Amino acid sequence: MLWSFGWNGVGQLGVGDTEDRTAPAQVGRDTDWAAASGGNYFTLAVKQDGTLWSWGDNDEGQLGLGDTSRRDTPTEVVRASP
Repeated sequence: MLWSFGWNGVGQLGVGDTEDRTAPAQVGRDTDWAAASGGNYFTLAVKQDGTLWSWGDNDEGQLGLGDTSRRDTPTEVVRASP
């Protein structure tokens, strides 16, 4: 399981909203997270199968999703075709 807490103004906690959390909140229901790293406004995580996921602010495309839309839940980053 993956848990997060703190400021959540742009959905970077990945819990489906933008409410701040002062106690750990579970990120979705998946139990196969291998690693996660949080920045000020976004989060990146890797699942045990090697897939990359991102969420939070995306005003500069920093989530790697091919757009600039904010995400408040984990979204899989799909590698672009060459």
